[in-house]
Order: sequence, then C-alpha cells, then structure tokens
Amino acid sequence: MNNQWKVIEHPLIKDNLTKLRDKNTKKIDFAASLKIISNLLIFEVCKNIKTKLKTIHTPFVETQSPILSQKIILISILRAGLGMLESFKEILPNAKIGHIGLKRSEEKFNFIQQYYLNLPEINDNDYVIVLDPMIATGNSAIKAINEIRKINNQSKIIFVSIIVSKISKQNIDQKIKNISFFTTATDPKLNKKQYIIPGLGDAGDRFFGT
Repeated sequence: MNNQWKVIEHPLIKDNLTKLRDKNTKKIDFAASLKIISNLLIFEVCKNIKTKLKTIHTPFVETQSPILSQKIILISILRAGLGMLESFKEILPNAKIGHIGLKRSEEKFNFIQQYYLNLPEINDNDYVIVLDPMIATGNSAIKAINEIRKINNQSKIIFVSIIVSKISKQNIDQKIKNISFFTTATDPKLNKKQYIIPGLGDAGDRFFGT
C-alpha cells in the first residue's frame, strides 16, 4: 500500500507557521507557536483511532459509550521532536513514550547516525505516532520507521511533521510503504547543506536556543 500524505490547512496553523518561519521570532514565541500547531494537528492525526463501547452509569441511567480501544505510542525523533511531544502527551496522557536519537553527518548529508534508541513494546494493533518537525531529505524518517518495524512490522505508523520537502516525499515513497504522513506545508527544495527552503531553519536549535 502506498504512503498517504495529508497537508492540514487551518488559519491558526498558517498564522503560527509564519511565526515559526520568521527568523526574528524569539525562542519563547517559537515554542508557543510549535505547541499551538501540534495541538491542532493532534485531532486530525487521531481521527482514525479505533474505539469500543463500554458500559457506564451516568447520573441517571446505564448506557454504552465509546472509549479508545488501541494503545497509543508516541515516538519522538530527538531532539526536535521533543518540541511536539509535550502537546501530544497532554492530550494523550496514557500513551507510552519512545525516543530515537538521529544525527545527520556534517560531511555526508545522506549518512544518518543513530545515537540513541529507547522504544516500548509495540503490538500489532497499536497506534504509533512519530514526531519530527522537519523532514528534509527523508533519510531520518526512513531510518526511524525501519527501527520501529524491527520491533513490529504490523502496527499502524503515523508520521507527524510541520514541514516536509518535495525531495523527501520522493525519497520516502521509493523506500517505505504503508505510512500515513501529516504535515502543514510542503516546501519546494533544499539548500546545499540540505536544509529545507524556505523552511524555518533548524527546529531543534530554535526551540532549545542552542
């Protein structure tokens, strides 16, 4: 099954994405806009989580009402993914958390170094949400998805970003299948250092101020 790419458009997302792109946006305001966008994305990302009926008692009657039937796993791509993780944790407090640390080589842009891996148990029916604000070349996304599939190849994987490049979409579609991608913008190109253009710079550096 081919990958699904969905661009989420909303006036509040567009306004805050402009703030993220602006180099004059201060660290505290950058973090605030990233949080707002993440909060708005959550509801689209979670639309297809399965539910089941549970018998409860209201103050008046016994009734059946839906609850989530899938375990949710949040996986942050370090370190920029941490900027999105807190928003998802607030809405999904029972989700299990995993982290994958990936670093791009400054000499060989296509070489991705994995320096940290801590993933929970993943079962067939789990709803796995991967968080990384920027997908530039797509190589980090491919690496992360392959690591998750080493644990379980049947789980539903949803990859959530703020900006992707056209090049990354082509690269990912050639090497990975059956993933749902959610983003807010597709930017046209990369510069010589493989940063997204127009982009917003390095999301991790701007979020953490380092």
